[in-house]
Amino acid sequence: MLDAVLFDLDGTLADTVPSLVACVNHALAQYGLPVRDESVILSLIGAGERDFFRGAIDEDVLRTRGEAFFEEIFRCYVDYCAAHTCDLIVPYAGVTEAIDTLREEGYRLGVVSNKAHALVVQITETLFPGRFSAVIGVGEYPPKPDPTVAVAAAKMLGVRPARCVFVGDSEFDMMTAVNAGMAPLGVSWGYRPVMLLKRHGAAAICDDPRELPQVIDACRKGLIL
Repeated sequence: MLDAVLFDLDGTLADTVPSLVACVNHALAQYGLPVRDESVILSLIGAGERDFFRGAIDEDVLRTRGEAFFEEIFRCYVDYCAAHTCDLIVPYAGVTEAIDTLREEGYRLGVVSNKAHALVVQITETLFPGRFSAVIGVGEYPPKPDPTVAVAAAKMLGVRPARCVFVGDSEFDMMTAVNAGMAPLGVSWGYRPVMLLKRHGAAAICDDPRELPQVIDACRKGLIL
């Protein structure tokens, strides 16, 4: 029996790549570093915020200029994100309607992301106001695939981890679900290939945001998990 649904954010609920490209490249340009194209940014998504941004900087630059430089440019990135992160982000088609249907069916809903906590709250409330009862990013808890953050979200929703399905588009999400004892549901419209999701534990794959309620109900009834 499933009572709650936890969602990843980037690549699951919303297409955040255009925003990430803009924010990363703004910070890099401010310090005279080469900007990155979308394919590079896409390959970095999924790790914690610091590792994500660190990956956008040439290793030689980091070695030469040191950790103090990284902290300075990372702060530039974080500050720009805080001011502009929602400028280019839109939910995937059908996601908002699927969320509303799940709420009407009695599921408790949460978001667990490897973005900084303040950004996750900002984006979630901008795109999906009032729809999620637990929203957690990186800060108090370690990033996914450490299960602590997912378990904490389940506790906020008042349910046991075993009664949650974790929906995500990356290997980090599937590993988080497995590590937390949750049902791992992958989505094919995000930033990672389906075979990678299956390799890291996805028990089922949803191919269309509009089908999320039906797929999750099938999970609840034990038909596909």
